[in-house]
Formats: sequence, C-alpha cells, structure tokens
Amino acid sequence: TAVAAALMSAAAAVIHAAVAGLHFREYAPFGLLFGATALAQAAWAALMLTVPSRRLLAAGAAGNGAIVCAWALSRTLGLPVGPGRWTAEPAAALDVAASTLELAIVAAAVALLAAGRPLAPRGSRELRYLTALATAAAVAITGAALAHGGAAHPHPPGQTDHDHVHSGPHD
Repeated sequence: TAVAAALMSAAAAVIHAAVAGLHFREYAPFGLLFGATALAQAAWAALMLTVPSRRLLAAGAAGNGAIVCAWALSRTLGLPVGPGRWTAEPAAALDVAASTLELAIVAAAVALLAAGRPLAPRGSRELRYLTALATAAAVAITGAALAHGGAAHPHPPGQTDHDHVHSGPHD
C-alpha cells in the first residue's frame, strides 16, 4: 500500500508539472505553487519507495489533504488570493484526476498509520501485486484525463484560456 501511494503521488506530480507553466503565465505565484507541489509529490514518492516511514506517511497525508482542500475551495467559493479572487473555477478532467489520486494517497497513508504495523518489506509478493495495481490505476486515471482533453477545462460561452485567469490548483 505504501508503494501504491508512492506511485499515485508520482502520477499527481506529473499532472501538476504539466499545468505549472500555464498557471505561471496566468499568475506567477500559482505557477510556482504548482511547480513546488509537483516537486514535493515526486520527492515524497521517491522517499516512500526507498525509505518509507510513519513520519513520511503522516506528511504525505497532511500535504495531499491540504492540496485537496485548496482544490475544493477553488472549485466552490474560489481562492482568496490571485487575480480571480473568490471566483469559483469549473472542474476539469486533470484536476479531478489529481484530486482523486491525492484523496487515495491520504486514504492509503491513514490506513497504514492506523494499522500500526511496520511497512511491508520491499520485494514481497503482496507488495509486487499492490505495485502493479497502483501503477495500472495511476496510468488509467491519468490516461483517461488526458484522453478527454485533460489540459483544457470548460469555459463560459465565448471565453477562451486567454480571456480569464485561473484561481486555483489542478487546472
């Protein structure tokens, strides 16, 4: 399960990295936030695969939980900062995919922490199956989002990417 969470974090990192440039062009602090999020999620994935720990699980649950909360706020009320203050953004395929991955990371990390037992040793049969399942899920979720125009998101009639500013994570 730790490996599955790591692979989902890597997939979420790919999504954030893919949209960081767009967000940077629209509002530099959001672009920097997306880049930092991608780096943090990629680093967390690498650490979970190499030196998993309960402290790292807790950090992953807290960090990804915070990202999902920011996304939910950006899609319901809008964020209190940026050019589009308090303007809710519509959900798009990539941001829903990233948030789904992040919620699954939180659930996996909390489940591992609650179990209270040591993390599964690398190379075990169970771990290989979980790794294969997590890889398939991450690829399927990311692939489905990209196949459905993932980098784009809906706009009001007559509005394009150049006509508005994004106000939150996961666009």
